[in-house]
Formats: sequence, C-alpha cells, structure tokens
Amino acid sequence: MVVVAERGKLKVIEHITVYDLLRKEAKLRIRMTRDLDAAFDGITVQKLKAGESYDIPASFAERYLSKGIAIEDKAIDAAPEIKEEKPKILRRKPKR
Repeated sequence: MVVVAERGKLKVIEHITVYDLLRKEAKLRIRMTRDLDAAFDGITVQKLKAGESYDIPASFAERYLSKGIAIEDKAIDAAPEIKEEKPKILRRKPKR
C-alpha cells in the first residue's frame, strides 16, 4: 500500500503486481503431452513435465491446448486408495 500526500490530503493508492493479477485469473487443470519450460509470471521459470497435471492460468492453458502441447485433465483428484478392513482373528494357544 502506498500513501500519497496532496496539499493537505492523504490518498491511498492500491499497488497491483503481476502476482496479484495471476491469483485472480481463472485456472485450468491440464496434463502435459511433452516437456516444456514456462514462466507464468514472466520471471520464474517452471519445468512442466510430460504426463504430469498442473493448474495453470486459463490464458496459458488455452494456448497449450490449441497447439497440442497439453490436453485438458478433467479428473479432479486421483482416486483414493481404499483398503478393506479384515476382521481380526484371535488365535488362542492350544491347551495341553
């Protein structure tokens, strides 16, 4: 937050960065079909690996989908592993 003084008045100016804009942008989940280096904020380079799913800004996702670099991943999350509980069998020692 920045405060500007103008002839007896204080005025608050909201500071917006690229990171703030990226946070507000809608995101899509995609699965990469090939490896790619991407910088969504224009500064930090991220390695996107083939076969992995990523949540990325919609503007980048649409570009990757149209070029065939990625496909849309409609699965929300991986299926949880469910194990059936087996009843415990109590074994007693044989009597002598």
